Amino acid sequence: MSKELAGKTILVTRSREQASPLVSLLEQEGATVLVQPVIEIKPPVDWSLCDHLLSDLSVCDWLVFSSQNGVHYFFERFLQKYGPTFDCGNHLRDFGIRIAAMGPATAAAVGQYNAFVDCVPEKYCAEGMIAALTAEARQRKRFVLVRGDRGRQILSEELIRLGGTVSQVSVYRSIDIMQPDENVYRLMQTGKIDAVTVTSSAIANSLLNLFGDMLAFTKIISISPLTSAVLTITGLPIDQEATTASIDSLVAAAKKAFEE
Repeated sequence: MSKELAGKTILVTRSREQASPLVSLLEQEGATVLVQPVIEIKPPVDWSLCDHLLSDLSVCDWLVFSSQNGVHYFFERFLQKYGPTFDCGNHLRDFGIRIAAMGPATAAAVGQYNAFVDCVPEKYCAEGMIAALTAEARQRKRFVLVRGDRGRQILSEELIRLGGTVSQVSVYRSIDIMQPDENVYRLMQTGKIDAVTVTSSAIANSLLNLFGDMLAFTKIISISPLTSAVLTITGLPIDQEATTASIDSLVAAAKKAFEE
């Protein structure tokens, strides 16, 4: 079986906590993979909003998770509050709370805590989640968006417009990395990195700050149109874009970028 990325050096820019699945898939295709996180994920400075929610879950009909980071930080705080053996999923079910997750990977992360996901949108983006929850919002359901400290407000705004009540709980921070690894920087500077994977808008912005014009000399593989837009607005071309916002689709896009 041929390895379609053999001989290619590919830079993965996800946080180290999330890089492993993508690295593994790229290596299975023969790529030499470098990891240079361009953002660091940290807990919030203030947990008070999350703690208040955990103390009174009756204010919520839906928990909406937009990322795996949000899932892990939320449920780990849950376990800190109630103990390491606490059944978070069963507790949420006792309150009749339903869960929406932005894509299969985020849903799988929820499942690790014995919680059941009721809704995964067809499109793994805010617009897809809006479409999936429109009927619930029109019934004036109460949504808690569990998220990071960055990102668009369109999901909150549209659910409110449709009739829902929305609260937002930030459970992690994204901190830009200001200094790249010296070896990675040198390889990028000398054109020896064949492709870079970009998996979020926040990563795209930080990547631009770190490498700037050097990115014009490598292939850019983007996970979604929103991510691509951050880069193309600067004039940087996107060589391939994943057909769905998933790691498998991103790897497929990387392989397609090197088809002759």
